[in-house]
Amino acid sequence: MTKTFFFLFSIFFTSITLISAQNVALVLQSRNHENDFAIRENTKITVYLSNHLKISGRLFIKNDSTIIVDDTAFSIRTIDYISANKVNHARIATGTTLLISGAVGIGVGALIANAPTTYSSNSVSSTSLTEATCSFAFCTAGCVAGVTGIVMLVSQLFNQKEFDLKSGYWSAFVAHEK
Repeated sequence: MTKTFFFLFSIFFTSITLISAQNVALVLQSRNHENDFAIRENTKITVYLSNHLKISGRLFIKNDSTIIVDDTAFSIRTIDYISANKVNHARIATGTTLLISGAVGIGVGALIANAPTTYSSNSVSSTSLTEATCSFAFCTAGCVAGVTGIVMLVSQLFNQKEFDLKSGYWSAFVAHEK
């Protein structure tokens, strides 16, 4: 009976702990409170401190006024500048796939356009019109896929978020989310 009670109590306590678990994030808020940006724990950031020290690594939050980056603990008040790079691996993979498939589509369209055709008479046969239409379709689809892939890859380059806390426009604090 005691083991059963202890087992049920531990399951109950574990479920309550998991339900009430909080996510902690470093929130950067603009002066006019229009823009908020949350950097969650375990996000790769670069921090420039007021003593001209640059630290790059994963973000861990120790308490409401202290954060840890690359095993170095420091106060939030000593941060001059934060740079957070949010890498989206799915966007990079999709953009690369679209870019490669676009190049293949254009290549197939060029091969179809340059394929030797047989003419039955002086007029253009329906076979050559079908080949021209197919070539145009492959080239068009290849161009669209290639441009879409380029746009996705370039947009990932501009996904870097930079915040200047020294200027006073941004303020940083730790927030607990449920």
